[in-house]
Amino acid sequence: ERPQRGRLREHVQWNVDLIGDPDPTAEAEVIATAVTALRRLGLGPTDVTFRVSHRGLVQSLLVSRCGVPEDRIEAALHLLDRREKVPAEVFATQAAEVGLDAEGLGVLERFAATAIPLAELAAEGGGDQVPGLLPDDAETATVLRADPGFESLRELARRLEDAGCLDWCRLDLSIVRGLAYYTGIVFELHETGGRERAVAGGGRYDGLIQLFGGPSSPAVGFGMGDVVLGLLLSDRGLLPPGEQLLPRPDCFV
Repeated sequence: ERPQRGRLREHVQWNVDLIGDPDPTAEAEVIATAVTALRRLGLGPTDVTFRVSHRGLVQSLLVSRCGVPEDRIEAALHLLDRREKVPAEVFATQAAEVGLDAEGLGVLERFAATAIPLAELAAEGGGDQVPGLLPDDAETATVLRADPGFESLRELARRLEDAGCLDWCRLDLSIVRGLAYYTGIVFELHETGGRERAVAGGGRYDGLIQLFGGPSSPAVGFGMGDVVLGLLLSDRGLLPPGEQLLPRPDCFV
């Protein structure tokens, strides 16, 4: 790949994975781990945002409200993952190829544009009348709230509130992660100004360990590369003068 800002041929990546817990508590714990590291590096929720979604929930919306055939759902998810990276006319052409007509594309654009503070799902009873949640599309909002993934997102919001990380997170249904092994909640960490590639990305991948011959195990995790994070810290004056790379640990256990 051609090297460019935020994407080099080589990088160092930090992975955090939690195996064995099917509850959204696991997602909350790995996100909280990332938040702890970001805080210690001098960043806050005004600098970066976790954009949180649920792959199964988006899949339900694509099938039931956008008319995508079941056998084209992976192609549609991959296309949605690239929505911000291609021109609108190219996106529309490729959407037609996966079964999205003009009406379905309109529905997709409305729910993909949904971005509200995840805190609005955390309150008891929240989610039934969530401000800003597809207010002009009652049918789509009904499908969304009826899907089990929506309750998972509400539970995640409560857990993040307990961990003191909720103000770092937004519900963003345009996030699906392009890799087919994700099975539930997914998230990406972005610089709030939208000028950089994702700092980190991850989610739940309950079938992946079994796919490679291991036991059936729920799992969730993320990867965070040093390239975009280094650029972000440098732009905010959070790296020592003259330093181009993130500091490396002196030792680890």
